[in-house]
Amino acid sequence: MTHTPNRNDRVDRAIEQWRETWPELETDAFGVVGRIMLISRHLEARGTDTLRDFDLPTGEFDVLATLRRKGAPYALSMSELCRDVILTSGGMTHRIDRLVKRGLVTRAHDPDDRRSVIVTLTERGRGIVECALLDKVHTAVEQLGPLSGEESRLLQDLLRRLLLHLEPDD
Repeated sequence: MTHTPNRNDRVDRAIEQWRETWPELETDAFGVVGRIMLISRHLEARGTDTLRDFDLPTGEFDVLATLRRKGAPYALSMSELCRDVILTSGGMTHRIDRLVKRGLVTRAHDPDDRRSVIVTLTERGRGIVECALLDKVHTAVEQLGPLSGEESRLLQDLLRRLLLHLEPDD
């Protein structure tokens, strides 16, 4: 594994201050959690910038990406979308309204169950989400540039274990 020697980040500086002023304070967990939080902010900001180029708020991108990920015919019921995007039906309705107005999705009653609404990705929506996704993938690869393939896989495994601990029902 490669390491950057003799360089401290802002978390290292905070931990060092804690060691000076409260030496018995356990700071290992703070080091991990603090870095994850700071990295998350950087990743989110860059992801938002990438989507801005496509005039897509993150929430709308999530809906389009969920439909695209489903595969042809790129359609899900509103309840499936709410479950997969983790959003209330009211919140989802507002997102779908905006996407319908932009011509990125269509909404229709399920022919087998008129109480259910099916949301389908349009060709235009598919084109936009695929371009946006390719940019997001390129950005993610760029952001992980300092890590080797092996380090990236190890980090994935460690983060997965932590996430499963925090979200055990997933």
